[in-house]
This record gives sequence, C-alpha cells and structure tokens, in this order.
Amino acid sequence: MSNNWRYGAFGSLHRRMNPDIDKYFDAAGNLKPGYSSVPSQQNPDPVFSHTTRVPLKGGGSKDGVGYVAYKKDTPAAAAPAPRAPAPAPAPKPAPKPVPIELSKKVATAIGRSEAYQDTLMVRDGDYVIAGDETVIDDFNEQTEQNIKEASKPYFEGDVDPKYAQAYADKHKLTLGDDFVLNKIA
Repeated sequence: MSNNWRYGAFGSLHRRMNPDIDKYFDAAGNLKPGYSSVPSQQNPDPVFSHTTRVPLKGGGSKDGVGYVAYKKDTPAAAAPAPRAPAPAPAPKPAPKPVPIELSKKVATAIGRSEAYQDTLMVRDGDYVIAGDETVIDDFNEQTEQNIKEASKPYFEGDVDPKYAQAYADKHKLTLGDDFVLNKIA
C-alpha cells in the first residue's frame, strides 16, 4: 500500500502522534514483512489502526485514509505424513441364489395359458367343426403337466447345478418334517 506523502498521510505530525507507525509500515508507506492489510482466520483483530484526518474548509475535519495492519498467519505445521491406506475389506461372497417358487394360482394360470396356446388355439377348428373330443383331453393333460412344471422351484440366471441339487434335497427334507400322519383309530 503506497501512500502519497505530499498530503501528509504519515507526515511528521502523524509520526509524533502515532510512533507505532514505524513498527508496521516502512518509509514508503508499505506494510513490513509479517503484516497484512487483510484480516485472517487466526488474526482477525488489527495490531495497528490509524485513520488520517482531512481538514475541511471553514473548520473541522473528516476521516481520511485508514491504515490497518494485521499480523499474518503463522504457517500451519507440516501435515503429518499420510497414513498408508487401509487394506481394502475382503470382498463379501455373492449371496446364494434363492429359488423362485410360484404360488398355486400363478402356476395354474401359467399352465392353462400355455396349454391353451399349445392345444386349443391350434386345434380349435377340429373341436368346433369336426367335434373332435381329443382336443379337450389333450388340453387337460397338457394343463396338468404345465402346472406340475410351473410349480417346481427354479433359479434365474446361471446357477451351479450342485448348489441347486443340494437346495432341492434340503427342501425335500424340510417338506417331510412338515407333514404329520394322523393315526386312524
């Protein structure tokens, strides 16, 4: 910050009234090293503040230029050496797939719609025009087979066949535990 000395910013009168000016400003009016004109987080309060007075025509004065000095922040201590990154956590094993089991209503709906598409839809004319009763019998048989197939638990995607077989065996054992035979007297 440069001052215009012709207007008496730091003239001899100001130096006599504020001897601290020389501690913070050099002869050219610039701040000395270690001081700043801007407050900081560590040092928000000024160590030196001076406002010049400008005389007014007819008497009195008003505030002129303000000079403020703040102590500069001390450099932060060197950051501690970064720690070695923590080892990555062991990958969690993929969850075992659970078979999908359809409800009886859904299995029946799927079985009947597939049977309809395979038998009645294709051979509808045989039944209506020719009176072929085997079409209905084929539809019923196909429906039963489709319902049995849709009722079986199944896995989506690629599954290890050994895991699927082990799951099915375990499922059979638990089904056996659920049934209780009633004694007939």
